[in-house]
Amino acid sequence: MRIERVHLDSFMGSTTTLDIPARTVLAGPNGCGKTRVVRAITIAITGVDPALGKRGIMTLASARSMRVGVDCIGVDDRRFAISRRFTSTDKGTVKEELQIAPDTGERGLRARDAKIAEVLGGAILFDPDEFFGFSPAKRAAYLASIGAGADAMSLEEFLEAIAPPSCEAWADVLAPLRSAWNPTAPPSANLAASNAVIASAVSSAAAAKKEAEQALKRLMDKRSTMQVALGKSAADLGAERAKLREQVEELSATLAADTERRRQVESVQQQARAADRDVDKARRKIEKCDDVVSGAKKVLAEMEEAAELARANRSTIEPPDDPPRDESAIEAALETKSQARAEADAADKLLRGLCSRRDRAGESGSFACPISSGLDCPAGDTVRANLAEAIEAALTDYETKVQEADRTAQEYEAIMAREHERAIRRSEYRKQVAQAVKAERKAVADAERKVEMARAALATAEAERAAADEALRDALARQKDARKRETEAPGVIDTSETEKLVAATRERIADIDEAIAAAERVRAIDEEILHAEAAAAAARESASTLRGVAKTAKSVTGRALSDSMRPLLDTVEQLLAGVRPGWALEAVAVEGGINIMARTSGETLIPWRALSGGESAIFTAALSLAIVRLVDPPAKLLLLEAAEVDGPNLDAFLAILGELGSEFDSIVVASCHAASVPDGWSLIDLGATR
Repeated sequence: MRIERVHLDSFMGSTTTLDIPARTVLAGPNGCGKTRVVRAITIAITGVDPALGKRGIMTLASARSMRVGVDCIGVDDRRFAISRRFTSTDKGTVKEELQIAPDTGERGLRARDAKIAEVLGGAILFDPDEFFGFSPAKRAAYLASIGAGADAMSLEEFLEAIAPPSCEAWADVLAPLRSAWNPTAPPSANLAASNAVIASAVSSAAAAKKEAEQALKRLMDKRSTMQVALGKSAADLGAERAKLREQVEELSATLAADTERRRQVESVQQQARAADRDVDKARRKIEKCDDVVSGAKKVLAEMEEAAELARANRSTIEPPDDPPRDESAIEAALETKSQARAEADAADKLLRGLCSRRDRAGESGSFACPISSGLDCPAGDTVRANLAEAIEAALTDYETKVQEADRTAQEYEAIMAREHERAIRRSEYRKQVAQAVKAERKAVADAERKVEMARAALATAEAERAAADEALRDALARQKDARKRETEAPGVIDTSETEKLVAATRERIADIDEAIAAAERVRAIDEEILHAEAAAAAARESASTLRGVAKTAKSVTGRALSDSMRPLLDTVEQLLAGVRPGWALEAVAVEGGINIMARTSGETLIPWRALSGGESAIFTAALSLAIVRLVDPPAKLLLLEAAEVDGPNLDAFLAILGELGSEFDSIVVASCHAASVPDGWSLIDLGATR
């Protein structure tokens, strides 16, 4: 796999595109962006930052969203473009979008990452600074995880190497040891797990030994505090205890009889005091009842007086001052009204008849003679004139009669109106009288009800007074009887001496019981001490045996881990033989893992952190190439930080790297000291392009 181009968008404050030749040196002063390009390539290919992981990757963004991408040639010589965009969401998470070109139809981040691994042949992330910062155990586990270690060790080989003893303590360890051993796991993981199981067993054995010794010590301390001074044999003490128990039974019987008599006396005294209290209570009750009866009688008298007043009270409502109803006047007015109306109707009828005759004469032009039927009347004009005068007189009479009828009707209505008002006044009077009667009856009923209530209260009070009298007579009788029995009862019975004697005897019995029990406890604890001594000895033997096994297991683990590194270290030595003869790396077993030491001359081993910048860079290149040769991944990309290699040594380092790294598809070196590069290398001065 070869990197051709890298794209940055809002990544670590930069937005740019760089062409990356096969052998590239990124140059420029500190802060110009060399590490930025190396990290962008790593994130574009793997999707994670080795130092920050996935969650902290947005700390590299100079905006809410950033993008990194590479254009490359895959293991099958196909051109392939990868673009990853990371965006901070409102929920504080990171959203990742992955685009690959050409698009082969994969959907989802996981499927596209798998496609990248297929096209690019996978990637081994080897960061020397991170690698040498690992713990010894994690360093060994990392090399085993990428396939750069030796073949796995079987459990049987491990057990044969540590040669455990045949004992019960080891038998308890063997089962969890077999459970922890995974045949498919790296050797370092199995060895670490095995040592952890053995160490746990050693800790448990040490804890058991400590607990057994502490238990023994507690028993010995307890035994040292036990003092057995019986003075008599256990049989003599038993006989004395039996005799004392008989005495206690006799004294207890006497004490019980005395106590019962004292209880009876106290009971009689209590009854006398109770009778006294009942007498006082009954007398107070009688006094209270007397007060209640007196009050009830007073209330009854008041209520009866109120009832008499209610019965005697009558309302005085005056009837309205109206004259009596004059039926004859009403009938005369009605008669006059009817007669006037009849006369008006008769006048109206006469007038209508005259008008009708006039109208008929006017229509025919002639006036029929009343004497000669069918002939014209010679006196027609005179008749007409007389008819007109008759009509005029009838009209006048009609109007007079109508006025008279209206007048008589008004007089009748006035009379009836006065009668209506009189009826209303009489009705109001009757209503007031009815209300007054009702109120008087209610007042009388209320007064009588209160009288009955007062009589009932008086009866109740008198009944309570009678009951109080009965209670007083009963209390006086009980008081008399209690006084008599109190006089007949014996005096105060003193049981204190008997009680003291019983208590002293029981204390002696308890002392004897304790002495016998103490002897039994001493015998029992002596037996416990024997068992505890045996358990402590067994725990010491188990702890000692397991400590020896643990020590042997650590030694075997160290040798196994050192041997597992041998193929890698031999490959490093072979690579350096042509450019730095005598240079080599050694694995030193320590703490269940390995430390990598360097040798540049003689037999002196130098810690990795003590190497110079140039030495460290050369060993890093050789170690990286050795890993690639042993694992042989399809894609070979080397990204190196060579900031510690100064200018005079950089050309030599690049020449050595070009010679050693001919197998790599792409090599990108970041250096702040590069001014020129050997043939076959390309220099990109990021300081000049800013």
